Parts: sequence; structure tokens; C-alpha cells
Amino acid sequence: MRFVIADFRAGSISAREAAANLSANASALEGMPYVLTREVANLMMQLEDAAIVEEDGFQSNSREIAKRLAAEIEKVPTNV
Repeated sequence: MRFVIADFRAGSISAREAAANLSANASALEGMPYVLTREVANLMMQLEDAAIVEEDGFQSNSREIAKRLAAEIEKVPTNV
């Protein structure tokens, strides 16, 4: 998940691609606290919405969402 955020922030993938990749990865995570799971899911939905806004030709806050998402992903346990 960290690589997806890094790729998005670097401009290598679109907000839509990032949201799709994160969604697929997040569903495979185990051992994440429920609150963290919900927050990551919420931010992924926001990123998907931002992707739609961008595809319609408008500016979105996708970079800010990605920043918040990266901060939440850092909380994911790696020893599970």
C-alpha cells in the first residue's frame, strides 16, 4: 500500500488507479484495528470521489487525501 501512495504522489499513477490498487490491497489486510480499517476505507472512498472530479476536468483535493491516507497506512501493523 505504501508503494501505491508513493507512485500516486510521484505522478506515476492516477487517482483512479491508486484507489483501485489500494482497495484491492486493503481487503487482504488482517490484524488491522477496526477503527483504522474504517478510516482507511473512508479515505479510499474520498480518493475515488476525487478521481471522478479529476476525470471530469476539475481540480480535486486528491493530493491532500493521499497525504492523509499515507499517514493512516503508516499505522498498519507490519508484524501480524
